[in-house]
Amino acid sequence: MFKTITRSPIFIGASWYFFEKFLRLIGAFLIGAWLARYLGPAAYGELAYSLALVATLGFLGSLGVESLVVRDLIEGKRDRKSILSTYFYIRLVGGCTVPFLAAAYLLLTQADQPLILLTILCSGSLLFGSFDAADCWLQSENKAKSTSVIRIVGFLFGATSRILLILCHASIEWFAIAVVIESALIAALYFCLLSRHGLTPRLSQVNFEEFKHLIVGGKMMIISGLTVAAYSKIDVLAVGTLLSKEAVGSYAMAASMCAAWNMVGMSIVQAWAPRISGARTISHQEYIRSMRQLLIVVLAISIGGASILSISSEMIFLILLGEQFLNSAMIFSILVWSSVFVFLGVATSQIIVNERIYWVSLVRTALGLVFSLAVIYFVSATWSTTEFAFLVVFTSALATTAITFSKKARQTIGQILKVSLK
Repeated sequence: MFKTITRSPIFIGASWYFFEKFLRLIGAFLIGAWLARYLGPAAYGELAYSLALVATLGFLGSLGVESLVVRDLIEGKRDRKSILSTYFYIRLVGGCTVPFLAAAYLLLTQADQPLILLTILCSGSLLFGSFDAADCWLQSENKAKSTSVIRIVGFLFGATSRILLILCHASIEWFAIAVVIESALIAALYFCLLSRHGLTPRLSQVNFEEFKHLIVGGKMMIISGLTVAAYSKIDVLAVGTLLSKEAVGSYAMAASMCAAWNMVGMSIVQAWAPRISGARTISHQEYIRSMRQLLIVVLAISIGGASILSISSEMIFLILLGEQFLNSAMIFSILVWSSVFVFLGVATSQIIVNERIYWVSLVRTALGLVFSLAVIYFVSATWSTTEFAFLVVFTSALATTAITFSKKARQTIGQILKVSLK
């Protein structure tokens, strides 16, 4: 039976997915640290701020309706060429608007021409991101291996190019260009794959009804995706707008290290998720027991990991980044405690999925975003980076506990706590 499971397409696809995520995580961590050390806090801050702004506005390039596209492709009730072509051009048009919106935002808040140029260069990657429509088709065909291989090739090329640029003492603009070239390579591989299967996106195959279906049918996904995109980068954007680029460089490095640690929690939950779904089909008691075990594991790992990383943060940053990023160590020692709530938030998302209370996810991110914006607007004018780090910890806690807004979730959590006390 074990051999049957390990040879199944789902297991093979999941294995490639985790391998890709692990490779990208380790590579991005090591090369990101080297790049930050090479550029220094100020220059790294400019690049990090540009990438954060592009990532936030990059939501316009996808609208967060990927899962709806995948579902329609799997169901097969609509013409797949029309689906892919319509989604491709939605992404393309959305991506084309990002450079203009980014430039307008920077003109209003920064009026820094070199930063505007750097951001426009970075936003070029979104034009090639329209070919990610191919990923939706690969998911619908259960061909996760192909997606992972393409993304691994792109990542390795991007990593190699960054290493060569560091060794050649390149200017910061070249690192933005490397981001675009990496996206272009991935797009070229996706294009070849689509062409081989006769699915090349064509303007003549764009269907207004399909467009309407994606926009209207995916309106909740669009709203949710928008809040997630804004909430995930609001701290870096706020620091970059209100403080110096050196400050945002130190903050962004600490935030990226924290994000790398959060990936551990996400990986644990992704690996545990099938077990929870399976337990629910057996009995409600098994479902509660499995959820309890997951919460205990993530709570223990998140608190233990946060404690160790917080205590050793100065040593970690000194070894990896040098004395110029010691301020990042202090920021990281605070930010890493937000991972406790991120781990718990990802774990309790299994309650949201299994109880089908999807609106709670939107409430979580919206609450965190609105609270962050209110605090930043009214009281952050005199803040330093540490205050922003404390804000992230507090909003993470606030967003995670928002699951209790659901009666179903409260009942399930109550049962989990009751079982755990016996």
